[in-house]
Amino acid sequence: MPRELYSDKYIKHKRGAEKDEDNMLHQKAMAEELDSEQKEEARWLKQDLDRREKEIER
Repeated sequence: MPRELYSDKYIKHKRGAEKDEDNMLHQKAMAEELDSEQKEEARWLKQDLDRREKEIER
């Protein structure tokens, strides 16, 4: 196999691996952001529920 073809294949493989890693990092970041949004919403709902329970107790 000519050296140029090997180099091109290696470069394409390397770029593909970097792209896959970037995609995985992006997906991880998106999942963490979604998780934090869900935690914030859950905290807000709990506060609302606590407030309503206090109103009922009165």
